[in-house]
Amino acid sequence: MQNKHEIEFDDGRRILISYTTPVCLFIPGRGYLVSEHSFGFSPTTSKHIRSFSGCSRAGFGETQILDLDLFKKQIEPLKYR
Repeated sequence: MQNKHEIEFDDGRRILISYTTPVCLFIPGRGYLVSEHSFGFSPTTSKHIRSFSGCSRAGFGETQILDLDLFKKQIEPLKYR
């Protein structure tokens, strides 16, 4: 079983799902965004985020680490086709 999945959308947005949880999002022009809880799940999830974004927790700026509700709002508009 694969523990990580990446979904890419026509507009360039990409989302990383670790196990069953969205943990990192890439938005063109804005960069990578993570939930404030993303690095607290497991060492494996942290590795997935580093592999996807190229950043460890310390590499994300304050504006890139969103509280969980804000992170979910960034994901909601994504339409699966």
